Amino acid sequence: MGPIGHNGKIELDGKDISKYVRSVTVTATAGEFTKASLELTPVAVRVRGNQIQAVVSPELEEILEALGWTPPGSCAQGCR
Repeated sequence: MGPIGHNGKIELDGKDISKYVRSVTVTATAGEFTKASLELTPVAVRVRGNQIQAVVSPELEEILEALGWTPPGSCAQGCR
């Protein structure tokens, strides 16, 4: 595998997400499913007092949702 941006790319459901991926770690253990961990890069980070908020682009939000992420405050987390 070549460096991202040179010879390779990372795709999720056919969409190139390489520009949002900082690193990839692949773990393979005998008798278990192979796992790929992606470290994604936020657009910005806001610090307010003791709170930290990651700001993501709409495109990165779509990628996160495709990976199973639920945005904070959404009804999927138990809204009534």
